[in-house]
Amino acid sequence: MKYKKIMILCITFLVTILASCAKKIDSDKEITFLNKNKAHIYAYKETEVVDTISSNFTNIEDISLSYDFISIVIDCSKYYQNMTKDFIEDLYNLLNLNDHIMVLFVDAKNYNFFESTPFANEKNYYENVSYVHGFYNFSSVKGIVEINYGLTFDGEGSKFKYAIISTFYRRVYNYIGAL
Repeated sequence: MKYKKIMILCITFLVTILASCAKKIDSDKEITFLNKNKAHIYAYKETEVVDTISSNFTNIEDISLSYDFISIVIDCSKYYQNMTKDFIEDLYNLLNLNDHIMVLFVDAKNYNFFESTPFANEKNYYENVSYVHGFYNFSSVKGIVEINYGLTFDGEGSKFKYAIISTFYRRVYNYIGAL
């Protein structure tokens, strides 16, 4: 039993690495999968992701926990000044409320806003990190898991979409496959 769990984790890790090497995404397939599995993306303020499976939020209270999987996305290149200690702590508290939440911080020049928040316990560095930095609480590993991606892209428009949809898709897919 123990070896089976280790083997599943190794396979999941390998699939994740191979999937992150791809430059193009099959976004229709991924969006359909997320929609079928009651997944939803909440994008902070006016950030656009995908109309069919995403909506915007301004306050934490705007986020409905009625979906099976939730990804909360903050475009730090636009909203870095909004990363107050209280806002960050509220996001962290959501991870402890629900079993299937992911919080993605995208395109920050540094992550100093994690200092003096509960996320600081999950993270040990703040500068020169990757394009996508996030945390999620649904995996075969108990607790909050940290993720990082440094990605290269053909076009700027695909960058954001790839980072959000593919990261969320891979985590949901791996979770459902491990059941």
